[in-house]
Amino acid sequence: IEGYAIAKEIKKKYPKIPIIMISLYNPSESAEKTLELGIDDFIEWEALSLDPEILNRRIEQFHSVNSSISFKNLKNDFLKLGIVGNSNSMKKIFQQLETLSDKETHILLTGETGVGKDLLANAIHYLSNRKELPFIEVNLSSLPETLVEDEIFGHEKGAYTDAKYEKKSVLELADKGTVLFNEIGDLNLHVQVKLLKLIEQKVFTRIGGTKQIKVNARFVFATNKNLKELVAKKEFRKDLYYRISTNVIHIPPLRERIEDISDIVYYCIKGKGKKITNDAIDYLKKQNWEGNIRQLKSVVESAALNSRKIVTVRNLVNAYHQHKTYELENISVNHDFYRNKTLEEAEKDYIISVLENCHWYVEPAEKILKISRASLYRKINQYGLKEKICGYSQK
Repeated sequence: IEGYAIAKEIKKKYPKIPIIMISLYNPSESAEKTLELGIDDFIEWEALSLDPEILNRRIEQFHSVNSSISFKNLKNDFLKLGIVGNSNSMKKIFQQLETLSDKETHILLTGETGVGKDLLANAIHYLSNRKELPFIEVNLSSLPETLVEDEIFGHEKGAYTDAKYEKKSVLELADKGTVLFNEIGDLNLHVQVKLLKLIEQKVFTRIGGTKQIKVNARFVFATNKNLKELVAKKEFRKDLYYRISTNVIHIPPLRERIEDISDIVYYCIKGKGKKITNDAIDYLKKQNWEGNIRQLKSVVESAALNSRKIVTVRNLVNAYHQHKTYELENISVNHDFYRNKTLEEAEKDYIISVLENCHWYVEPAEKILKISRASLYRKINQYGLKEKICGYSQK
């Protein structure tokens, strides 16, 4: 039957399948009819003969659109858990989480401080068939070394002088749920031996006890350290590393996925009745987020609290530099550099060094220089620096 009839029938039975129509005659008439029938794309025969690859490119475009629709549905599941991002690296992480969450296997989360390892651990738990059971985090970096073993394994009454009561371990409290061993790289070698046994045999003994207790909890591990380097330095057991690194999910730092910043920012101000300008988003994308998502969220939430209805660059500059004062104040004076300069030359050089350190934003610079904004603007005009000033102040 005629091509349009075939297309119409396909659309009726399989509406989600994209259709590309190719026609040899009357391109303008064919294109109009194609649109009327709801056919997704139209290629002229002449265009195809000039560029044979055009069809492959169109097919790829439809494939990527369908993938993004599928990804959007997947992303919504993580959005509910506070995990946002649209970069390729985050898409890969979402897919890894979806694949691994329901499997009874250990997962190691790696990445710098503040990238959201604890959020991903929560996602692993709540996307698994254990989601109705407890999720317990043991932060090994915040516990004194003497208490780490006691926290993980618990103790029997009378195990030591102050052990007046029996204490259950986190393994018992989790009870078939999930245990996150956060900052596993900080665990001392003595406890590493016991943890390895726990992982391999799924049994443990409380401190001061003899009874073996079975464990049915799932283990997730997280670290901001390079475990391979620790193994090489003999600060982390090689056998334990092999056991916990069966499935590794690496979360890249924010500076490697700048495109995720806007999603994170919109998520932060959602529900606060505030909006944010595009200039403000651009300002955030230019900053160096050593503290990653944790630092970004703090800055945005602080700026939102101190703004009326719209978060502007000015709000963000103040909030950002509140978190950066230790760097801003670390401007040393090189006396030899200024020795042969006039007072005016020395003043100009010092003002430039402060403004450069503040990325040419006036608000934080005036605080460091301890002069009024009006005085600083006069100096900026005097020394011909107006063109370099950034952000709200420029306007």
